[in-house]
Amino acid sequence: MTLDQIKKMALCQYGKHFLTKSYSIELLLFLLKNKRANGVEDLLISLKSSTPKFPAFLSYISLLEAKGCIKKLENDVKRSKKTIMLTQECEQAIRTYITDH
Repeated sequence: MTLDQIKKMALCQYGKHFLTKSYSIELLLFLLKNKRANGVEDLLISLKSSTPKFPAFLSYISLLEAKGCIKKLENDVKRSKKTIMLTQECEQAIRTYITDH
């Protein structure tokens, strides 16, 4: 992701929420590439940048969900884990901003 793309993302109603934490761009790129993550804990562990402790990460995930950026669904394999994915509106908006504007 380039600096220009980050500047454009700041204008996006969804993208701006992925610029608030040091690890949030990595989180966004992970979800854009993989489409989903199986479990909040597993998602946190998969991030390579400096990450917070689990309660703070869960709070951030809940904020993203409240802002319409992600959705948490029941996992097909293990019900105790939630599947995390970008909402369709969020993914489309971010892809538009980082490619078109």
